[in-house]
Amino acid sequence: TEKSQTQTGKSQTDTEKSQGTTMDAKITTLVYKAKSALKQSGRASLDTVATLVAMGFLFNAQQFSFLAAQAQPPSGKMVSNELQTFAPKLAAAILCVKQGGDMRKPSRELFEAVLGVFSPPLNSTDSKSEQNERQSKLRSYLDVFVENLVHPTTLSLLLAALARIWNLLEKPEDEILSEFSNNWPTAIGNPGSIDPNHVLRSLNTSLRHGLSTHPRKTSWIVMQSDMYNATKQYGPALEGYMEAGALNSSHFEHEVAAEVWTQQVYQRMIGCCSKLGYHTHAVIICQFLDPVDYELAFSILRNHSNATLESLFSYFWDMTIIEYLIYIHSKKGDTHKQMIAIQVAGQPELNFNNSSEVLERAVEVRRRRFLRTFFKQIIS
Repeated sequence: TEKSQTQTGKSQTDTEKSQGTTMDAKITTLVYKAKSALKQSGRASLDTVATLVAMGFLFNAQQFSFLAAQAQPPSGKMVSNELQTFAPKLAAAILCVKQGGDMRKPSRELFEAVLGVFSPPLNSTDSKSEQNERQSKLRSYLDVFVENLVHPTTLSLLLAALARIWNLLEKPEDEILSEFSNNWPTAIGNPGSIDPNHVLRSLNTSLRHGLSTHPRKTSWIVMQSDMYNATKQYGPALEGYMEAGALNSSHFEHEVAAEVWTQQVYQRMIGCCSKLGYHTHAVIICQFLDPVDYELAFSILRNHSNATLESLFSYFWDMTIIEYLIYIHSKKGDTHKQMIAIQVAGQPELNFNNSSEVLERAVEVRRRRFLRTFFKQIIS
């Protein structure tokens, strides 16, 4: 029986190896065909969509050296002249990221290549309608290319370039940030020729696709929230920020990583709360900042003391804010809220004489309870 089991196990292993070898061979064949298709993409007979699918497949197969080495294709087809030109730029940027090189040149070249999808050439002699038709086709081709991507770094670099273009065009108070926010150009030569709504639509479409393939990628969830926040969609923005934190911390079982909830993210969460009327929540999140933003917390309490929710007072742990909470309600003559704030201040675990371990535990418990309660409130 043991011999039979051994033989069966060996047979299964051999089968798995055979299947793996067959799959590797199939992938190698597909890579070869995709490379051949890309090399022939200057020919008018080759379908544009097939070229874009081949490009996407090669990026997913991580054939970056091959893609970066491709010369600019011959003129004749729109996709050859425009979209395919950024394949080598994008691949070069990815190689630079992987090798830890200087990103300034590849970032600039990729930025300019992506910009060409939305901006007509400066020396174009086409009519306005012809230019609009041309750019519309290019944007649709970009969508096709993105829809065939699953490689995360490739998507992240494209998303970063799109976000940078939109930031420069719209100059929002809170920019859309990304994993690769540095080293991009600081200006666009002819911004009047670009419709920022087209860039935003492509960014939104690309983010939705990326999150459909990598739904737990918190940096993209935060980026999507930044997009919502910059376009004054504060509800979806706050939901996204909270979702990213919940995913990163196993639903707030531990602290959210500092690279997910940065100081900027906390500030944007506070802003979203204020815009949505969650004023007490906003003050509670002020405690998460390092250092605590007392000026902002006091300003919110002064301006919205009538709207504070005493049911949330138990989530405060910073004694300076609690004392101001007592003061502001005493000044307003709201003895009910004042007494509840006094009770919070008198909780033994918040006593200054406690050990640092006891105080840290008190903060940790309140943070977790607040985040779980708030997440349930806004996601439901």
